[in-house]
Amino acid sequence: MYADIWDNHRSDPNIHIVFFEDLKKDESIKRIAEHIGVTCSPELLNAIKDALNIDKMREVRGKWEGELFYRKGEVGDWKNWFTVAQNEEFHRIYDEWNKERQIPFRFD
Repeated sequence: MYADIWDNHRSDPNIHIVFFEDLKKDESIKRIAEHIGVTCSPELLNAIKDALNIDKMREVRGKWEGELFYRKGEVGDWKNWFTVAQNEEFHRIYDEWNKERQIPFRFD
């Protein structure tokens, strides 16, 4: 899914690609607001950051269909579950897959 969007829509001025990891940063939230033509007041910024809080997401889990699994909500925490060998294998496969498209995924 990411590859299709990145390959086919990253230059489209009507599409603003956002990575969840970037939503931890105020500037990213402000850029999204600007893209959709909304003034991002400090109150709106705080409301959005509050809604993105992992504990808030867990609260609304029962309101969504399907099973959702939330861990800590920390960027890069998934690496704590990989062995060194698994991490090396992941990066070998990922680097090959991403060599041409250069999607700027955040791992830290």
